[in-house]
Amino acid sequence: LALDGIVTDPARQPLSGIELRLEPGGRTARTDGQGKFSFPDLAEGDYLLTAIGRGYVPLQQAVRGQAAEVRLTLDKVQTTI
Repeated sequence: LALDGIVTDPARQPLSGIELRLEPGGRTARTDGQGKFSFPDLAEGDYLLTAIGRGYVPLQQAVRGQAAEVRLTLDKVQTTI
């Protein structure tokens, strides 16, 4: 089984270079130029997917290890002056 997905910003623009972590197992991946990522060869089960990118609010989402595509939307970090 594989877990495939895409990471975008709120305007649905793909985000490249976002780090993804899958627990349990500690597997990592990064999004490509189209915001896509893949975790191949997964056992079926429940996982916690974390997406982290510079300038964006980290996101955690529970996912099921089955043939599915996940869409994650990261919000920009709000800065105050």
